[in-house]
Amino acid sequence: MHPYFKKIYVWCSPKDVPGQNFISNGQSNVTSLLLKSEIVKFKIFKPKINNIIFSSLNLYLNLIIDKRPIYIVSSRSIIGFLRDLPALMAVFFNIKVYCHIHGSDLNLLLNKKLIGNLAIILYRKVFKLIVPTEYALKNIFNLENINNQKVIVANPVFFTNKQLKNIKQKKHNKEPIILWNSNLIASKGLFNSLDAMLYVKEINNLKFRFKILGRAFDDNEMRKVQVIQKLETYLKNPWIKYQGPQSFEKAQDFIFKSDIVILPSRYVSECQPLALIYAMQLGKIIITSSHPSIIETLGNYPAYLIKDTNSIIEIADNLVLAIKQINSLEKIDIKFIKEAKTRFSLSRFLYKMQKVLI
Repeated sequence: MHPYFKKIYVWCSPKDVPGQNFISNGQSNVTSLLLKSEIVKFKIFKPKINNIIFSSLNLYLNLIIDKRPIYIVSSRSIIGFLRDLPALMAVFFNIKVYCHIHGSDLNLLLNKKLIGNLAIILYRKVFKLIVPTEYALKNIFNLENINNQKVIVANPVFFTNKQLKNIKQKKHNKEPIILWNSNLIASKGLFNSLDAMLYVKEINNLKFRFKILGRAFDDNEMRKVQVIQKLETYLKNPWIKYQGPQSFEKAQDFIFKSDIVILPSRYVSECQPLALIYAMQLGKIIITSSHPSIIETLGNYPAYLIKDTNSIIEIADNLVLAIKQINSLEKIDIKFIKEAKTRFSLSRFLYKMQKVLI
């Protein structure tokens, strides 16, 4: 079947639509890449809470004129679910609905009182449920024993920085550079990492620098303002540099110039951390956690795994081992790098999505 014989209505946040000035997160990036592709013919609806009635009428008018499937970029928040509700309701009119869930925490929505029960009813009726990992699928325990098709499609992660696409592994820096390339969220292990580095500096007297990228956010452990205030207390150390939020292209350059990428995360919504996938594709040493979604993301790629992300000593011990690996000039085997590039390639993602949607 030629792709353009299949036409699909798309219901997604305006921030996910191609052509925006700023891609806000990994989900937006993935959706934008899909919608820019030509695997099917997309007609895009961009609902907002303040124009939800107009967007809904427009969608259903199109369905009356031309009955086609709907592809929803599903939100896990209550506000996002209310935005998605008109498109999800199409399941009651025998419309095929595809729901793409980019995170691993849909169960947090499903466990809400009242609105969670409604979400369960609707998600049980969708035609296909698309998730990026096996862990994300297992985590949606409230959707067990349902008739719809559940499909696992890994999100694509590749280099927009053209200079890095086919580059070989970089030589290690004489003074190792450790990189934090994720949101500044307490449960991702940022401050545990900082405390471990201070410990290593004091006890082992090792030389290294720590560069931090990203924007602060709230989580269940710490508010955004507290994160910013606490981070400032560490920045008095000259070897710690906060570089702020960066574009994907600039972040990729930071990863290329670093030696170690650290992310000892216990974050409840962890799914496929871009920081680790970029690090794998450039053959970087990784220190991270044994969070199930991270283990699945790593695949066969070797990494220093932290079991207790609150343990400063455990993080510090693994940091010392990672620096010793750098000093021994030992590099990551090229086969693991090639495997990561294949698993998260755009061509593989689009091929799988075409098979799902057509």
